Amino acid sequence: MQKHSARLNKERGSQAYNPEIAHYKGKMKQYKSENSDLREQLQSLTTQYVKLGKEKDKYKKKLIDLKQDIARFDQIVDQKSNEKAAIIKKELRHAKRSIKKRDTENSELEQINKQLRNQLDEQNDYVMELEARIEKLLSKRDENDSNETDHQTPNHKILREEIEIVNKSSLEDDDNVIITTNNTSNKKPLAIRKEAEYPSNDLSELMDSPQIKKFKPITKLTETARKVPKNTLISSLPLGLRETSYFENIDQCRTLLGEKKGKSDEKIKDESKSPEDPSYH
Repeated sequence: MQKHSARLNKERGSQAYNPEIAHYKGKMKQYKSENSDLREQLQSLTTQYVKLGKEKDKYKKKLIDLKQDIARFDQIVDQKSNEKAAIIKKELRHAKRSIKKRDTENSELEQINKQLRNQLDEQNDYVMELEARIEKLLSKRDENDSNETDHQTPNHKILREEIEIVNKSSLEDDDNVIITTNNTSNKKPLAIRKEAEYPSNDLSELMDSPQIKKFKPITKLTETARKVPKNTLISSLPLGLRETSYFENIDQCRTLLGEKKGKSDEKIKDESKSPEDPSYH
């Protein structure tokens, strides 16, 4: 049967040539060739697609890992930020406490400074008062000196004034007291007690001693001196606290008590002589 069909086809083909059939046959061969190329391209694209799918899965996994890393880093950053913020808050609280403490200290220092300024003002007022008293005494002394006779020296006038004060102090009967004056200076003469022993360096005891009380150096500074703590060195006191209305300073009071050594009785007696005394020269 198949052989018969083949024979018939051959006979038909040989009998007549159909150009349209030939054209379509050529087209069919062309399409088959293009179809084969497209199949090869499809196969290649399918292979690339599979390959790209695998790469996509790989990169997708990497993306997931990166997202996890980012989340972990964000957590670390948040933790570090919280720790840093906690440290900053702690330092800020400490700084606030320090500032508050410093403000308190500054306030206390300002209060102390104010008190010291008030004390300084009081001392300045007292110094001005003392200066006024000194000026008044100097003026009075100059006035008294102008009323004296011309042949008397200032040392004679001061010596006579001091002798009168000593007499008023009821010391004229005390053999241990002599009157001396320093002819080389304008200082007031001192009543010096011979052979007096007063080893204490305590100002409060010094001001309360019987020898000082006999000369009655009455002044506010004397009362202040009695309030000085015991064992206070006289040399360490302010100059104003050493002064009295009668003695020039506390060191002269100590001279009165015989604490200053180095002067013999003969020298003291020589200093007590007046220039008109024959034995003075």
